[in-house]
Amino acid sequence: WAEIDGDRFTVQGFEPWTVAAYAVVGLLLAAAALLVYRRRHVESAGDVVAIPLVRPLFKYGVAFCSGIAFGSVTAAFFGWGSSMSLSLCVIVWSLVGCFIAQMFLKKSFRVLNSWRSAAVFTAIMAVLCLGISLDLFGIETRVPALDQVRYLTVQGDFGFPSDSAYLSLDISDPDQLQKFLDLHHAIVDDRDRGDHGSSGYFSGEEYVYLTLNYHLTGGGTLERRYSAVPLHMDELETEGSVTWAYNRLLQDRDLVRKCYNFDRIDSGRLVEAYLSYVRLLDDKSGGLDDYYLKRSSQDDLELLWQAVLQDFEEGTIGVRYLFDTDAHRNENTYFSDLNFSWEGVDRDGDSFTAHWDITLTPNAKHTMDWLREMTPMDQEYELVRRSEL
Repeated sequence: WAEIDGDRFTVQGFEPWTVAAYAVVGLLLAAAALLVYRRRHVESAGDVVAIPLVRPLFKYGVAFCSGIAFGSVTAAFFGWGSSMSLSLCVIVWSLVGCFIAQMFLKKSFRVLNSWRSAAVFTAIMAVLCLGISLDLFGIETRVPALDQVRYLTVQGDFGFPSDSAYLSLDISDPDQLQKFLDLHHAIVDDRDRGDHGSSGYFSGEEYVYLTLNYHLTGGGTLERRYSAVPLHMDELETEGSVTWAYNRLLQDRDLVRKCYNFDRIDSGRLVEAYLSYVRLLDDKSGGLDDYYLKRSSQDDLELLWQAVLQDFEEGTIGVRYLFDTDAHRNENTYFSDLNFSWEGVDRDGDSFTAHWDITLTPNAKHTMDWLREMTPMDQEYELVRRSEL
């Protein structure tokens, strides 16, 4: 792995034995092709497929690829999102592909007499689509056990307010891993209500996206992506529901700390701080603007940062809510954010400037005390609660 500006990313490549295996397979295929060519020269055969043994593979391979490719494109073009619609498109195009492949093989349009083989293959594709739709192989519902996971790479939404808290982490703590596994189980169990193409789909008040990439103890990986998981406000206290499981993540203060990435700002030198979305008292328009905080020395910014950290440890700032319309959030959260800018030098010796922000709350005593003492609050600006907008 490598690190840039404090963010870890993974660089992956092929293992040497993997490259060697591909090379061996390539050599074997080249040798087989040479033997076949010596028996019959392809360029003089006059057939699309010169080797009789390969003709069925060509025919059904074209049919399969036609069904998957053109079936998916057709369903997407017409906006047919249900599994039934997609399956029908795949089956129809598989049948068409089977006849088209037969035309190439026979070099003729008169191929309807091969309807039996086409019907058999179409039936096989129908059974395959049915098996996938019913998840007979357990792929859609697979959730690894805790002892099978080395660590989890997760990305996704992390509720409100919309400040610097972002869910993009590697999780190895067993308690936090179990919370994500519980969430994954809830999503799987509730998949009919969360599938927009399902007859049981039930829209939510909020939607979240989530990517789970499990790195397993056996060396493999298991990745699942959910683009729009519906959340229901009346299920916040319903144990086992998706909403309840997702909200548990937002109440985990250690996880919230990781999402805010407090350690990153400590790695540089604070250069300025300002408030965004405040009402300037000399602005008669009543609009919201930025206000740069006045200070007498550099130490004042450090004191403000320490005040923010203290409030976070006391749980009065960095409070996360799952729903934008949460009444408790509107009453206990300002619309204003506290923004920090800092500069530093990375590992390559290059200077950088970065920004970080957190939404203010009236309960953040230490931060609010600094603002009242160091800046002319109520003389030049005022903070606006969400409930006042």
